[in-house]
Amino acid sequence: IGTNDGVYISTNDGYSWAVKTRDYRGLDIRKIYVDKNNVICLATENKILISRDDGNTWIESSAGMKSYDLTFVTGNDSLLVAGSKPETLYDADVYISSDGGRNWVTGELNLSDSYIKDIVVSGESIFVSVYKTAAGESHGVLYSSNSGMSWHDFNTGVRVMRTEEIEINDNKLYIGTYGAGIYVMDLPEALQAPLILSPANNSKDIYPEPVLDWQTIETAEFYTVQISDNFNKFDKNIINESSTTISEYQVPSGLL
Repeated sequence: IGTNDGVYISTNDGYSWAVKTRDYRGLDIRKIYVDKNNVICLATENKILISRDDGNTWIESSAGMKSYDLTFVTGNDSLLVAGSKPETLYDADVYISSDGGRNWVTGELNLSDSYIKDIVVSGESIFVSVYKTAAGESHGVLYSSNSGMSWHDFNTGVRVMRTEEIEINDNKLYIGTYGAGIYVMDLPEALQAPLILSPANNSKDIYPEPVLDWQTIETAEFYTVQISDNFNKFDKNIINESSTTISEYQVPSGLL
């Protein structure tokens, strides 16, 4: 049980409870996620806390995060996903970890007037309910099919964009709204990653303005092109282009 005075855990079906965050008494617990191995993750007002021994000891997890005013944490067998509120210096965002919370990368949502209300994860797909704190149209549900590297609206047919709870069951996404009932949508089919044709993988000393060419995916409406200067991690992108509709991309002059 998460409270504004720490986390209480019962090991006897609720007959008795013990506080398991004595070093963090007074900390506001916003969300609890427990994975199949009983690893406990807490989203709090200023950090992610993780315990791998039933709450007896905790580690603080924030490497790679900008905003620490966290609202949500969830995950699956391969990902942890957390959401935040906007702060004075930083916008609200989604943070993704693929190494059990040791490191986080930002989803680059950069929401200055909204916060992350709810998150569900299915494979590499992430769905986020975004709650707008200012007047005007809300973002509704945002969707990433590639572990947070790119995002798109997922609101077709949703009349009211003020979304609250979201849940996945039997390959359907359930969207609870404020004042407009519940919407049920089929989950999108995951698209296969295209095969790079040119330049070949692990190429060196290529022309400074290469044309990237890849295999066409017939069902793809557009492609996301990312180029990073951090090997095998896309947390420092030189290029992050999500509007390419053909299966090639000319790298602009002067970027490589």
